[in-house]
Amino acid sequence: MDLKFYATFLVVALLTSHIYHPIEARRIVTGEGDLKLDEQIKILNKPAIKSIQDKGGALYDCVNIYKQPAFDHPLLKNHKIQLKPTSPTEDFTSETSSENKQSKIALESVGCPEGTVPIRRARKEDLIRAKSFIKSHSTIPQSNGYLGQHYAIVRNTNHLKIPMYGSQVKMNIINPRVTQDQSSMALMWFSNGTNEDRHEIQAGWAVAPELYGDDKTHLITYWKAGKSGCFNVQCPGYVHVSKDYPVDVVLDTSIYNGKQEELNLHIYQDQTTKNWWVTVPDNEVNLGYWPGSLISRLAEGAPNIAWGGLAKQSVTGTSPQMGYGTLPESTYTHMGYFVEIQVEPKSAGKYFGSWLPDWEKFVDSPDCYDVVDEIKQGNNGYIVTYGGAGGNCGN
Repeated sequence: MDLKFYATFLVVALLTSHIYHPIEARRIVTGEGDLKLDEQIKILNKPAIKSIQDKGGALYDCVNIYKQPAFDHPLLKNHKIQLKPTSPTEDFTSETSSENKQSKIALESVGCPEGTVPIRRARKEDLIRAKSFIKSHSTIPQSNGYLGQHYAIVRNTNHLKIPMYGSQVKMNIINPRVTQDQSSMALMWFSNGTNEDRHEIQAGWAVAPELYGDDKTHLITYWKAGKSGCFNVQCPGYVHVSKDYPVDVVLDTSIYNGKQEELNLHIYQDQTTKNWWVTVPDNEVNLGYWPGSLISRLAEGAPNIAWGGLAKQSVTGTSPQMGYGTLPESTYTHMGYFVEIQVEPKSAGKYFGSWLPDWEKFVDSPDCYDVVDEIKQGNNGYIVTYGGAGGNCGN
């Protein structure tokens, strides 16, 4: 697979200070203080204008966009919905060409009517599984790892004190083998703060039977603000705007040593509204956004950013595959990858082909997983490759 990669940067702006006032929000699917299941179902399942079943059997309700679960969050009671970005960054079009490059991924459209958005109908068994999943799951790449989870990521050291306002990547979509209580993901992180005060957002793809009820590869999003937060739309907060594509849509997957399906994913902050958007540029899809008021510690950018793989072990202590289940090597169709990685220190209308020397590898179980970052000389490309077979990887 002859990939050429292209990395660009925007002009760095001055970091301004901000004040954080923590507000305890009502939690839905979290590890403590949950509402009763019936109350959760009532909050999440809004009256449907139309209901549609996708090919995998999941039922989606087409809900009035102004009455979606997001607006049950106390901070969003008077929120004015943003239907599209007001300050989209210039499209990061590269000169990459490869035999496996995809112009678009095959997102399965649900196709709700105008003025509505697809929200996956919540069932009690879904919430019970999700509660179990989030109790044993941490999205925070910690220096000493997290019990039952393993990371193979590249992250910034923040030695240069540069806040990030966005990143766009192309990542191949894989379907790692997992058991019912394992999960394997490829994610992009933005965060600020530590432990209980941490605010973060992330997106990518995941195979997580406890979360989705199947072993397919789904798009995944997550937000956290202090003690509040959840995956996708399993609690009020994230605002969905696409009428065609759910935030947890099933994705087409790649073939080992064959055709690679790539997800072109862009997360960035709208500089006018301070909302953080999730978009799929190749498909010209604006999925939705995290309101700036929800994740106030990211109001002036995210000091921490990372890309890579995350694997959660089973109750027996066995960890799943990450990527194709192989360690990074020279053949890109044999491993998970993030390519054409671009970051936005600030939206300023200029792009540079140089790379900032502010990145480090973090692998908490090198006997099972690894990650490699490299610059493709001559093409200004920055690449992160990751993977591993899993197994008995320790805690």
